[in-house]
Amino acid sequence: MTVKYGIRAAALVTVVVCGLTGCGSESEPLSERGVEEALLSEKTLPDGYKLRHAPVMDDFAAGENDCRNWSDTKCPGFVASGGTSLEGVDVVQASGHGSIAGVSIWSFDTAGNAEAAFKGLAPRHEQRIGLEVRTGADQTTASHSVFTPFPWKHYSSDVDMRVGSTIIMVGAQVKKPKDVTDLARYAADHIRKKQSEG
Repeated sequence: MTVKYGIRAAALVTVVVCGLTGCGSESEPLSERGVEEALLSEKTLPDGYKLRHAPVMDDFAAGENDCRNWSDTKCPGFVASGGTSLEGVDVVQASGHGSIAGVSIWSFDTAGNAEAAFKGLAPRHEQRIGLEVRTGADQTTASHSVFTPFPWKHYSSDVDMRVGSTIIMVGAQVKKPKDVTDLARYAADHIRKKQSEG
């Protein structure tokens, strides 16, 4: 259930940065149960958000297939995946409606395998406005787009992160990119905490 909210738009560069912890930090890989426990839930939501749908674990084959399609790699070492759909109650779209956001997790058996898949995600940010985002993750790629259907503008921001052997994808329909980057930092910190718990 990789949560997909991106709409491609104006062509500008994508920015890839290493987080404050540096690239390649050591961490415990998340097992299937670990991914399930790491999904954002009612008890672990950041301020300003509520659940739009309950957290969902992917069937292994479907999750691995999503990984292969999105990253255009064979996703060796893929372990498990899942996602949570959120609604920002304090963050609104230009239309005045609450923002829709999604946080998805892909777990791998090693940081190296996660890094290989992460590199394959970069093209999904092409043709969009690049964002420089510091999330504290080992690797981060982020972009923003504006689409103008009638009767209002549509905004979409996406942040992909690698925290050790875990890839986190955060997408949100928000007017201000800062709104999604705050959510991304929260998600990265949450995953790092779960990895440290073993």
